[in-house]
Amino acid sequence: MTHNSAVMSRSAPFFRRGADRRAGVVSRAGDTGSPQASQPESPAPDEGDTSSFLPEWLRRRAFRSSPPEEATQSDEEQDTTQVAAGTGPGPGSERAARLRNWAYLVFRAVGLRWRRSLQFRMVVLAATLSVVAALIVGIGVAAQVRDRLLEARRVQVDQEAARRGQLFQDLVDASSARTAEDVEQVVRDALTRITTSGDPDPTGVVLLRSPSSSDAVVAAGFAQGALDVAVVPLDLREAVRSSSSRQIRSVTVSDNSDPGSHDPGLVVGQQVRVPLGGSYELYTVTSLAAEQRTLDLIQRSVLLGFLGLVFMVGLIAYGLARFVVTPVREAALAAERLASGDLSERLAVRGEDELARLARSFNGMAAGLQAQIHQLEELSRVQQRFVSDVSHELRTPLTTMRMAGEVIYDSRSDLDPAAERSAELLNAQLDRFDSLLADLLEISRFDAGAAALAVEPTELSSVVRAVTEHAMPLAERKDVQIRLHLPTTVTAEVDRVRIERILRNLVNNAIEHSEGKPVDIWLA
Repeated sequence: MTHNSAVMSRSAPFFRRGADRRAGVVSRAGDTGSPQASQPESPAPDEGDTSSFLPEWLRRRAFRSSPPEEATQSDEEQDTTQVAAGTGPGPGSERAARLRNWAYLVFRAVGLRWRRSLQFRMVVLAATLSVVAALIVGIGVAAQVRDRLLEARRVQVDQEAARRGQLFQDLVDASSARTAEDVEQVVRDALTRITTSGDPDPTGVVLLRSPSSSDAVVAAGFAQGALDVAVVPLDLREAVRSSSSRQIRSVTVSDNSDPGSHDPGLVVGQQVRVPLGGSYELYTVTSLAAEQRTLDLIQRSVLLGFLGLVFMVGLIAYGLARFVVTPVREAALAAERLASGDLSERLAVRGEDELARLARSFNGMAAGLQAQIHQLEELSRVQQRFVSDVSHELRTPLTTMRMAGEVIYDSRSDLDPAAERSAELLNAQLDRFDSLLADLLEISRFDAGAAALAVEPTELSSVVRAVTEHAMPLAERKDVQIRLHLPTTVTAEVDRVRIERILRNLVNNAIEHSEGKPVDIWLA
């Protein structure tokens, strides 16, 4: 079987399929001498606003992050002129700005997800490492397969070229041609014979006269397989002329039936002798299209395996991350419920690994907190009972003391001045003690939940004045001036008794610690 092909370039890289076609190179066989002008690609039509695929919150962020369109009339005219000249901002620049904005939002969303999700970080890291590892292994495997395939094919092509060269030499040596025409016919028959013999068949052969030959010229050159005798690389010809051994080069081969196709190939050159013609150079060209297809198949298989591996690693990483992160997430939710007051919250303990130890530690901490809080609640109940009991126990002796104090206070006019002053002080302190005891009983009732607020509309100015009048004796003794800053009317729904107690405590504390300075009371 004969292949009609042509050698296209000298020393072309191996397995560079379609490189010359992308660069605009055409086959010399069938070249019309008028290179085809490459047509400029028309710009892709604007696909319009594709923001509909974004979430609503992401689109709002995109619109908020876009700068306001503020331009003067001169700026607009300048932009219009620039667009008309092809130098100003046009639809392409607007689309690029929109894409940059989307890219920023996507990177920001990924960054937030990266910071807030341990599971996302684990999956991304596992997928990234698997991609890197698969790339390294895939590139190494592809390189090894390519090198071994090329080396094996080079050896086979070299051996086949040697066999064909020897066959050609035997055929021309065995001929009985005595004229140039007979020799030329013998050479053509020999070229046809070596082209069609052997497995695999060569793409074509070229026989060129050596410039150093001094014998009579039978023919300048021969080509079998519709090859141009001028396409053999010059460096290969120089190497063949300067060496008696075979020389091999990688080239790009084009099929004459399809000038646009380019396949890698090998050309082997060697010296032969032709009767009546002297020294010639025999070049055997072999296409590596089959090997290229094999390598493409291997590369596609490696790529598919690579994608499948990355997908499987991503799934495995997601499952492992979910297995690890789910107990941590459950612990976080349990801690939040525990902090909100649910002291009975516990984690399920499974196995004896680190997560199980974490669950046991959390449960122990929760049990300890629950015990401490229950203990504090019990102490609070004991304190409440103690306050209530003490308050009731003090009520009886206080009543007796108050009755005796009132008798003395009513008879103070019959006493000497010092005793009269003592009776007044005794009566005032008994009133204060009675007020403190009432407050203590009120607090105990609140703690026990037995007291309720008696809320009613109250004019607060009168409350402040009543508290101030009650505190005036203490202020006079401390030589403290009380200054009121009251509006005309301030009404609020409060419990008057409790508000008076609170204000009385505040005012008395202010007088006690004022160190002789005035006490100002504002009501707003």
